[in-house]
Amino acid sequence: MFHTFKKIKKAIFSKTCDADLDPDFLNRCLDDPQVLVEITSRCNFACTYCSSSFKERKKVDMSLELFEHIVGQLPEITKKAVRLHIDGEPTVHPEFYTMARLVNEHGLPVALASNGSLLDPRFLDLDMDLVITLSTSAEEFSERHRKLDFGHYVDRVVDYVKKWTQKETTQSLTIQIIFDNNERNNQAYTSAKEEFLKSFARRSNLSGIPSIEKGPSRIFTKSPREHLEFSRQYLATRGLYPEKGKRKPCEPVESGFCDSPWKRLAILADGRVSYCCIDLSGGTVFTEPGEILSTGIKELWLNHPRIRQVRDNFLSQSITDEVCKTCLSAAPGNRRCVGFKTGRHDSGAG
Repeated sequence: MFHTFKKIKKAIFSKTCDADLDPDFLNRCLDDPQVLVEITSRCNFACTYCSSSFKERKKVDMSLELFEHIVGQLPEITKKAVRLHIDGEPTVHPEFYTMARLVNEHGLPVALASNGSLLDPRFLDLDMDLVITLSTSAEEFSERHRKLDFGHYVDRVVDYVKKWTQKETTQSLTIQIIFDNNERNNQAYTSAKEEFLKSFARRSNLSGIPSIEKGPSRIFTKSPREHLEFSRQYLATRGLYPEKGKRKPCEPVESGFCDSPWKRLAILADGRVSYCCIDLSGGTVFTEPGEILSTGIKELWLNHPRIRQVRDNFLSQSITDEVCKTCLSAAPGNRRCVGFKTGRHDSGAG
């Protein structure tokens, strides 16, 4: 263990952390991080609420050779499901199925976020938690893809879900429905989405009537490991997230705290290692591409001078990476991430 939570000043502890957070929290995170492996940074969609289309770094596929080098080391790093996404749509990678199977063969489940456009019944063989972000109207879908037919897109997702209901799997599904923050109080908008979900459930042979008006709705359970639920996904529009294809101006913060450098080990498609799951620019990278081949991933995660410095900086409330200054300008203010807009936190900043 290399850092202790005791190094955080009482002001940070009291203002950014839950009351029941014990002093070993960060050390436990460090010992069992969430691992994300970006098998591709390419995406077949161009969603106006996602910064992927800004192309702030090169769009590439990870080689199968590099992936094999990485996945063999993961069981000694994490016990959690391995996420095969950061930027990009994972299923566009021609070796996606092979890569996901490799993760399973090393004793770890896969966690996947997908737009659902390339779902293949073969994927039902995978030990995987799958989140599909689904549009509910052609108009809404046009802000994600201008050429793909909306009806054909929905048909593919329906077909996958229907086959899931018929097959014994080790897979749970979450259908994540996009919601516009500006329409939170628009009952007609919500009702239209609820009607779409009812139609979707009927076509997919799901028992139960989905409703996400008051939160996630689990309507189909085959076993403790196999369930399907619907949930809302409100679009973030501040910090690193654009709205209608453009980022809103924000005032970067210089001081704050984020626990991501302890919790998230993110490996980009070119082999560089980062500590953030939402930075698509590469601004939180702390290694060069070749380092992952010459040094063990666990050693890089625990002891690389750059990531150790980032952790020390956050423990002293200092933000050095520009992408973090932008992101934390929109942070909600909790134990995970908080930006202090008027100087040091113990000076009364919020």
